[in-house]
Amino acid sequence: MKAGDAADAAGEPRPIGSARIIAAQFDARSAPAQPASRPNAAAALLLFAGAVGYALFFYRDVLFDQRVAVFRDQYTINMAIDRVVRLLSQFDWPPLWTPYQVLGKPLAADPLSAVYYPFNWLLRLLPWPLDYNASLALHHVWAATGMYLLLRQRAVSALAAAFGALLFGFGGLFVAFDNMINALQSAAWGPWTILAFDLWCARPTFIALAATAVGLAMTLLGGLPEVFFFENALFIAIAVDRRRSAAAPLSVWRIAAACLTANALAIGLGAVQLLPTAEYVLHSSRASGLNVEGVVRLALRPLGVFAFLLPRHYLDPSGRFHETAALWESELSESPWALTLYLGPALALLGAASGMLDRFQRRWWVGVGMGFLLLSFGPLLPGYRFLVEHVALLRAVRYPEKFLLVVHGLLAVGAALGLESALRDSRRFASVRRTALVLAVITALAAAGISLRPSFGRALLARDLVVATGAFALIAGIAALGTRSARAAALALLFLVAADLYRVNGQLLPTVSWAEALREPGSARVMERGDDPLRIYSDAVGRPAVASFPDSFLQEQNLLLMEVANYYGIANLNAPASINLRDHEQLAVLTEAVARDRVAPLLAAFNTAYVTSPKNLQAYPGLTPVLKPASPVEAYVYRVDGVAPRAFVAPALEAVEHDVDAIEFLRHNPTPAARVTVHRAAMPPGLPQSMAGSVRIAAYRPQEVELEASLETDGLVVLTDSFYPGWEASVDGAPAPIVRANYFARGVFARAGERHIVFRYRPLSHRIGALVSFASCAVVLIGIVVSRRRTQPPA
Repeated sequence: MKAGDAADAAGEPRPIGSARIIAAQFDARSAPAQPASRPNAAAALLLFAGAVGYALFFYRDVLFDQRVAVFRDQYTINMAIDRVVRLLSQFDWPPLWTPYQVLGKPLAADPLSAVYYPFNWLLRLLPWPLDYNASLALHHVWAATGMYLLLRQRAVSALAAAFGALLFGFGGLFVAFDNMINALQSAAWGPWTILAFDLWCARPTFIALAATAVGLAMTLLGGLPEVFFFENALFIAIAVDRRRSAAAPLSVWRIAAACLTANALAIGLGAVQLLPTAEYVLHSSRASGLNVEGVVRLALRPLGVFAFLLPRHYLDPSGRFHETAALWESELSESPWALTLYLGPALALLGAASGMLDRFQRRWWVGVGMGFLLLSFGPLLPGYRFLVEHVALLRAVRYPEKFLLVVHGLLAVGAALGLESALRDSRRFASVRRTALVLAVITALAAAGISLRPSFGRALLARDLVVATGAFALIAGIAALGTRSARAAALALLFLVAADLYRVNGQLLPTVSWAEALREPGSARVMERGDDPLRIYSDAVGRPAVASFPDSFLQEQNLLLMEVANYYGIANLNAPASINLRDHEQLAVLTEAVARDRVAPLLAAFNTAYVTSPKNLQAYPGLTPVLKPASPVEAYVYRVDGVAPRAFVAPALEAVEHDVDAIEFLRHNPTPAARVTVHRAAMPPGLPQSMAGSVRIAAYRPQEVELEASLETDGLVVLTDSFYPGWEASVDGAPAPIVRANYFARGVFARAGERHIVFRYRPLSHRIGALVSFASCAVVLIGIVVSRRRTQPPA
């Protein structure tokens, strides 16, 4: 007798014959004895409204109380980019270039900008920063909805599907993504993409394949490409499970062709973003591959596994917020990548999930989950460093904790399957009750043991263990109720989990009021502005040690660190990015390497008017103090003497043969604005030894700069903005080549006289990408129409 027949004989629900734990999949030969009811539209709408209401409550402080989270990259990079995209969209759409970072850089090509991400088109109609905060709430609802439909599509009941959706969309890892909105945007599409591929596996149609491609494309446009690779890994896992258990399995070649087609279409749909990004990466330090040490850092610690069950705390002994790892993981050490992983006592339902899967599926999906969990340990996993050095795909996942996204999804689905198993056979609530009671005893004993040697960290851990004990006892009580009323028990578990997730994950990140986030600091107020964007240099070396929050926020704000200056229309020459142009990194290294007496002339040559610093720089000639700090969170502000205009005529030229010669000359040149380096091969014949003239900026727009030059001699007109492919120049309407001036800036040679010079940013990568995306959209739409006509029955 087969295992399924034995189950029928015993009156128990059969294991899911063709399911994988990520989708709770059913097929005909393993369907339950009582067919699952069809999805009820009214019930689904009610649950969706409940999810929206829960999100509004979960994020009520940032949605209704005019507050905004300011933590890690959220304030210094992500929100600043969102602000700049909104500002620059008033000039050009799409906003391809930003003058507010270093000497200017591509904007739409930066994945963090998510310029082409569809949700942002509508959200940016809202006032800032409400659009950013609304995006957080929306993507949690979107992720939960996708998981709900994924579970429902495989005949999981509405209550169990809602249970899994709640854990997935509002569980710890997803809430931890809130300070990395690109991660949230991409990850929220995960269940939708898996759902589309699962539909294709069940019924191979072009519509399902196109939906898979759209999901993959949205993942890429969201800004965290690692999720794209995770989705493809899960496609393989699903295909293995399908072939193992389906009555008529799809061939390996057909599955491989479908995956390749979906990926090709996804890349085509996103080409308008991806091609400029590829060009951007080729001119960045990432072109040579990420540094191995940078890739393997921020891995999960062994004790971090318990963060799925227990909260992590970010408090110092005085009770103030402090960015540290959970105190039970390591005393006041570096924070993990994900601040929380918490799913809580709902994990007691995992044991009951085994009744929904056959033996192969239990082993397969536990193996998949363990594989991703082990990868999250990074360098602690033997051989991981070797793999990172030799497998380019692993180097794409910069922080190993990102692998936990798949583990998070598997745990959420596993808990949903456990509840579904109990709903189908109320006797399984007894096993849930036993599991919960055992866990309650374990956590109680652990709390008692930890309390024997008290400390600040142990006291917090003991308190959390006591709370967990009570939660497990409550689950045991609900499970006892479930043997009599399974539906009432499921509802009670749903409300318990909703309350528990909010208790731990709600308001995880420190917040400030909108007014405080937008407050122009004194350092910005003392700076004189011109018609073109002000450029400064923000020095972070020697920052006084302050508490992580709120003092660190105030310190970053006053120093105008990273991209904080962007909020006030100020460009920072020293602003790092997730993808740094090589030229910008070389300029940063050069600025830090030159002698003290060369710092001010170097900054002045690139139109950098002010320096902010946490330390006294009066020993640096050419820097005039204009503001002194009154506290450790404030900053010194210095005016740079003799700042070169944004555009000027080079008084003299220094011919160089190679790029390294130009950088080396800048290192030692005491007057880089007076003697400008140019490649010898780019210099036209007959130039005078010295040149003279004046330049007026007629119009300065992000993607177009118009100059009115009055040259007394033939010469080089220098615009101190980044040299980068895609910029075109014309002199009096005639195309003119752009040359590297002082290696980092743009220059155009012009004849003596009155000249009208225009720089325009028209990258070929964007034009080709837009054409490919348009063609891919056409292919998808035509394919859907043809597919629908073929499947329609004859009249």
